Amino acid sequence: MEKDIRGLLKVFLQGECSDAELAEIRKVLNTPQAKIILSELIAENEAAVEAGSKLTHKLLQEKSRKVKYQLLKKIKEEEVSALPKTRLISKRLLQHAAVWTGILFVSTFILWKSVLLSHSPNEIASIIKENPEGIPVKHILPDSTIVFLSAGSKLIYPKEFPNAGRDVQLYGEAFFDVTPDKEHPFTIHSGAIKTQVLGTSFKINAFDGYPFEVAVSTGKVAVTTDLHNQAEHLASLTPGMKVTYDNHTQKTTIGSIDINHLKQWIDGDIVFDEKPLAQVLLELNRRFGVQIDCNDTKITSKSVTGSLPAGYPIEKTLELLSDLADFKIRKESTDTFKLYQK
Repeated sequence: MEKDIRGLLKVFLQGECSDAELAEIRKVLNTPQAKIILSELIAENEAAVEAGSKLTHKLLQEKSRKVKYQLLKKIKEEEVSALPKTRLISKRLLQHAAVWTGILFVSTFILWKSVLLSHSPNEIASIIKENPEGIPVKHILPDSTIVFLSAGSKLIYPKEFPNAGRDVQLYGEAFFDVTPDKEHPFTIHSGAIKTQVLGTSFKINAFDGYPFEVAVSTGKVAVTTDLHNQAEHLASLTPGMKVTYDNHTQKTTIGSIDINHLKQWIDGDIVFDEKPLAQVLLELNRRFGVQIDCNDTKITSKSVTGSLPAGYPIEKTLELLSDLADFKIRKESTDTFKLYQK
């Protein structure tokens, strides 16, 4: 269901909704889940736009006012055109305008900025690092910060980094060993979550649709969330601590982490520490570039703990997991596996 909502909202932010899709969006817009997803998408879009822009805040505000004026004018025209119709229809249009003016303005403004900035003579190029599959890949940023990027993950930072600040955007999972710089805090943006440090090492798991997690190896890390323009401090972490934040329930959980597991992860080992099998299978899909299917929640809801060395084959990995979670494996093709109960 979340995937359907996210897809609808993405289409909406791109301005390509059909009437049927708009009707579906209206049904779910006020639900907590939709609000969280929409906030994440807006944060992602704005971060991507801002990463490639040198436009001043004043200029952006000016463009914002113009877009808002045009939008309100259009809504007013729709209301006037409906006056000959029944009072009920007119009232619905007014309610529609009240509910959607704010959200339409935000999305239209983002789209406007995207078009404007893509043709700006002051455009700053962004550097994108990706890891399609396999073990974590090491990258060294211009400030000497070391990043190990997990399979299926992406890191974005401005070409002028760190002169333009040390803000980066993470989609997925990565381990950071940040070079100390008291004058320039290092900030990782992951949707609506912000992780800020001065100089430390830690791992972030921020895959879309799953709980956000930060685990600290050295130093101190501050984690905050900014949903609906309301900043909230989630946790201050020291070595051996981790925080998990569930986007759906907005629940924060503080726990502990074995620092040795973080070191194993850097070396390419696969480490499971009381992790639901559903998440483990997704990690294996990304790591090995395969498709592992399991529709049985009795299997996928089980938690597993263990570690496997880098280079361990997928077949052997699944066999080990089958002993831990008590399931059978059927290999349907070279890169497709099906799991079912024994």
